[in-house]
Amino acid sequence: MTQEPNSRLAIGVDLGASRIKVTWRSPGNDDLYFAHPNQDRAEVADRVRQSNAACVALTGAGARAFARELAAPTRVVAEFEAFGRGAGLLLQRSGSDLARPFLGVSLGTGTSMLRIADDETRRVGGTALGGGTLVGLARGLLGCGDFDKLRRCASSGDRTKVDLVLADIYEAGDSPLPGDLTAAALEKLGRNENEEANDVAAALFGLVGENVGLLAAALARAENLSSVAYAGSALRDNPLLCDLLRVIPTLQGLHAVVIENGEFAASLGALEMALAGEA
Repeated sequence: MTQEPNSRLAIGVDLGASRIKVTWRSPGNDDLYFAHPNQDRAEVADRVRQSNAACVALTGAGARAFARELAAPTRVVAEFEAFGRGAGLLLQRSGSDLARPFLGVSLGTGTSMLRIADDETRRVGGTALGGGTLVGLARGLLGCGDFDKLRRCASSGDRTKVDLVLADIYEAGDSPLPGDLTAAALEKLGRNENEEANDVAAALFGLVGENVGLLAAALARAENLSSVAYAGSALRDNPLLCDLLRVIPTLQGLHAVVIENGEFAASLGALEMALAGEA
């Protein structure tokens, strides 16, 4: 006998390059969030099938393949639109006063940057730098391909033992910019006998964070936007990277925030759009 759909349950799933993000809307409209590595894909599919949810919305690069695996009714939602919808809702829930339009930065394996307005989400740029870059470089340089371990190492590292900063090349008072700014990322790599793995890890986060922040600030200005909002799996429990991303646009007169639960923006947005009949 076919089981009746659970009309009180809706699920949004964002199939990224490295992680699967799930928003599970339970009775009472409470949202629960779950993140899984891609190798748990079959387990996630089983859980979604067994839920018998009335609405299953999918987004991300692997959405259509996952829909075939589920062999159940689903709705596939465009990724950028889903991110824009979810990012706006998460900001609203956190009480943020961020005015629209704003630049939404989705920092996962790679990075996309979107102009998010009330009536439209449009990609305006991006970069191949992201969490995947950090893992790949760390695997090659440190023999560590575990992002969480890398994040913990970086939190106690000293970037200045690996990065060349302006204070290294200018005498005191001669630099046109603050001496702690990076002149050349990783320039000291391998030639400082006091260098440790934690220092290299911190420098890798600096490389990605500074460049993503600089590009975000430049694109925000090009689009005449005053605010930048960051989200993505790479920012989870990652104060070092979050601080870097916030400070660079702020130094250029922009308002920058990191969205709480931002890695679930696309899965939440896909769910919302599907329930509203927009998918």
